[in-house]
Amino acid sequence: MPHRAAGPLPGWLTVTAAAAPDDAAAIDGRACRTRSGLFAEFARALRFPDHFGHNWDALADCLRDVAAVSASTVTVSHAEDLLTGAPELAAVLLEVIDTSTAGVTLTLHVPADGLSRLTAVTAALLPDR
Repeated sequence: MPHRAAGPLPGWLTVTAAAAPDDAAAIDGRACRTRSGLFAEFARALRFPDHFGHNWDALADCLRDVAAVSASTVTVSHAEDLLTGAPELAAVLLEVIDTSTAGVTLTLHVPADGLSRLTAVTAALLPDR
């Protein structure tokens, strides 16, 4: 999978140490250390249907469904823990969101001391357009 050099993040992705807004779907990065944990946490926070398939295609489909209903902000608290048990999947997650979610924005909340590191990593992981 090609990746671009670290640079500005796309408009749908924010990395911040600010507190999450009250109306955002809250995902706990500590529950998303593995692929299965990530799927379960997204399904819980975004109220995916019971038939959600717990795979990348199903995640893309459900995110498109969420975006079709209304613009949504998905926030991930403790984003520094996101996919730490399967770091090679971070690029897949970002690609799925990048290619399937017009109308959904993702905000990664991390401690202030991890902001620059996580911003550079997420920028490098995003696929070329």
